[in-house]
Amino acid sequence: MNSYQIIKKWIVNRKYIQKQKIKKKFNKKRIEKKQQKKHGIAPRVMVSWKEVTLWQVRLIKQRLLLWVKDYQFQEAQKQYQVLKDGYKMNQVYIEILDLIHIYRQYFKKSQKKQLRNQQYYFYIQLYTKIIVKIFIRFNKDIINLQEYQMAPQPEPNNQNSQSVENKEVFRFIYKNKEYDVTEYVPKHPAGKSFFDKMKDEKQDFTEYFRCLHSKKALKILKSQKVVNSNLKESEESKQYSHIKKQVKKLFEPDWTIELVLFIGLSLGLYLGVTSEWYIAIPTIALTQIVAGWQGHSTNHNRNPLLYKLSIPYGIIHGFSTDWWQFKHNNHHIFTNRIGKDDDINHQYQMWQYGFLYLKWKFDSFLVSYNKIDIIYIFIHQLIVFQQKIWIYVVAQYIAGFFSACILIGNHEREYKFFDKIDKPFIQHQIITSRNYDWTDWLSNLLMGGMQFQTEHHLFPQIPFYRLPYAAKIINRELNKFGYKIHVGKIL
Repeated sequence: MNSYQIIKKWIVNRKYIQKQKIKKKFNKKRIEKKQQKKHGIAPRVMVSWKEVTLWQVRLIKQRLLLWVKDYQFQEAQKQYQVLKDGYKMNQVYIEILDLIHIYRQYFKKSQKKQLRNQQYYFYIQLYTKIIVKIFIRFNKDIINLQEYQMAPQPEPNNQNSQSVENKEVFRFIYKNKEYDVTEYVPKHPAGKSFFDKMKDEKQDFTEYFRCLHSKKALKILKSQKVVNSNLKESEESKQYSHIKKQVKKLFEPDWTIELVLFIGLSLGLYLGVTSEWYIAIPTIALTQIVAGWQGHSTNHNRNPLLYKLSIPYGIIHGFSTDWWQFKHNNHHIFTNRIGKDDDINHQYQMWQYGFLYLKWKFDSFLVSYNKIDIIYIFIHQLIVFQQKIWIYVVAQYIAGFFSACILIGNHEREYKFFDKIDKPFIQHQIITSRNYDWTDWLSNLLMGGMQFQTEHHLFPQIPFYRLPYAAKIINRELNKFGYKIHVGKIL
């Protein structure tokens, strides 16, 4: 065999070996994909024993959570938080302990689904060894590892479960069912503070929920755990349902009016920043007033497309949607409840009313400096400061003074709750709100429907330009049940 043949044979063998390696690698990936598709098993995560980094530990945790995503560990994590707080650990330690804890909980649940868990058993044991070795490598003395053995644990006894004293439970009644919403509380946009407030006030929150929430929110509520399904729906809830059916069609926006308002307010803002002071001041003030009311109406409505218009309206009026939602929805639920309704009981002098909009814009900035809302607040400021600052401030003062007078007259001089709200929803909103006897179209535009404040509090999803017609229907139905809306003066 000459040198040429030797080289040729070596090249052929090398190509063959490379093909075999590629084929083996491909088959390995194909098998892993089949396993993942059949059993939901994630690909293995290789961890270097010599150099363990935080991202590697988190990657393992991410893979494990794919397997155990059907289980809820919130309660277990609360108990485990006490353990973690007792030690001064860096983030790597905490991630590793979390992984160990997830395994323990997974094995506790495994008795219910033995067939399914047999598919995962080998992989769980493998990762268990990896995690324990990593943990030992970092620190042997931080905690007794015998407490976290990975062997399957017996099913916990209900008698030894966490007591009610140690677990805060949130249960509310909607129509004829009582729901346990404890698991959803951390996900709610208003956070736990809202539920703490509501728990002290009402257990039956049927009308409070229906007046503000969308169909999507109702689906979320009905997906929660039902504690009691044999309750009787209250008469007040039935009355509210009856009235709501009469005005349900008025919830939908009139797109012609919406388009005219948007174009008109955009032109008003442009005219205000490009004109002389004697045109700019009234134009900016008028645009700010109407844009504020329209933004208020848009944020209340639950039409998905109209709700998205809150972003361009934010550029016009300069307020944060997130800030407004949290602040204003609390006002609608805890209306005139001292200590919980932040929109009332202010000790402002009349000359301070004019700073209303300037204060709101400042509050919006403080709340939204790290959120997406800060973008359109910043764009608003870039636009308005094309005009002279003193012109803008004077216009905002005029607009703020006008709107503050309207809003203060709606609630400040009405009935207030100093302790618990002990009235049904309809009566609660009637005795805490005041209407004005200004029903023409111009007043409706300048007041944003606030002259129909009671009707607005009963059905806030109705656009302000539909309130004059809706008020006739609502008053007619309220009279049938013996209710009468209070009409008074602005000041």
